[in-house]
Amino acid sequence: MQLQLFLFYIFIRQCSLFDENLQKQEGLKKSLANPGSESSCSTDNDVSIDCNIIKDDMAAYKLYRWDPVEVGHVREIELENGKTHKMITMATNPPIFVIENYLEDHECDHILNKAKEVGLFSSELHVDPETLKSKDYTKYQLQGYSSNFEAIDINNDGTINLPEELKKMAYNINYLYLTQEDIDTIITKFEVNVTEVNGNKFITRENYNKINHAGLHEYIIDIKETHPHHRDRFSEQVWMNVHNTGDKTIDKLMERLIKVTRLHQEIVFGTEPIQVVRYLPHGHYHAHFDSQNKSNFPDFPCCHTLLGGTSASCRICRYLTALVYLNDVTKGGETAFPVADDATYTHQDFLL
Repeated sequence: MQLQLFLFYIFIRQCSLFDENLQKQEGLKKSLANPGSESSCSTDNDVSIDCNIIKDDMAAYKLYRWDPVEVGHVREIELENGKTHKMITMATNPPIFVIENYLEDHECDHILNKAKEVGLFSSELHVDPETLKSKDYTKYQLQGYSSNFEAIDINNDGTINLPEELKKMAYNINYLYLTQEDIDTIITKFEVNVTEVNGNKFITRENYNKINHAGLHEYIIDIKETHPHHRDRFSEQVWMNVHNTGDKTIDKLMERLIKVTRLHQEIVFGTEPIQVVRYLPHGHYHAHFDSQNKSNFPDFPCCHTLLGGTSASCRICRYLTALVYLNDVTKGGETAFPVADDATYTHQDFLL
């Protein structure tokens, strides 16, 4: 039984090769952006060049985007001579496409083995387990949501019904989806007295008031940050270079990417290193954006335009993501786009 899923991502960066910086570098004057009827332009070196050639070059670097048409639309594309693939539209907003058999089995195995040779490392936060063991959650003193019995008693029956209302409390505190095992651990760790009547378990107001609510609140936050099942991401990964590797499989992969995206080869070869990811049982990556919107970070330049840029000083700028499955598993392994083609979704709702 296959219990680990391998896939890789290729992130193509947003870019404009003829931006202001490049114009300065090449010595092109601003008049190039709006040339008159003359067929030539002057540079800072007073060298005459053909504006039509420049305009043709700029057109070649435009960011192409396939028209999704409609969900279920099928088109055939040729990625190698004499070999066609079906490209199926899965969503229109954003445009999402599926291409089956994009890689041959031996090519998938090659990339997978290469990733293992380089060495995958954990994508999760490293926290000293001994520190967590020694943490005393009884020392916290805080008044707030977790100590508000009425807020947690959703059905107003005077008790905290298990496990439903305790699960809801954890979700409201830190968007956690607790399992029954998690509930049992909380009951044990905080020595909660549970009452059972006719098979229904609950916590009375008196017993709930005996719990250190601030410690419980802190514990739930720690679960989200440290428990592999509840962290935003639980996987292993490695980043592999795609440039001048001498690897024929990687070279062929990039050639196909140029054809399927219809982007200029310099844009494609300016991509980030490919990211190979391994998901073991319970592995996941919660819903997220691959790129950061300029409207949310108006004063932040793109990280790939800076040397040593960090998340504190720049934003991730990506134009598209190519995701390729390298193997199959007997259960799980899906990639979901929860708000694709959802007319009711707004980015403001997501932020809230």
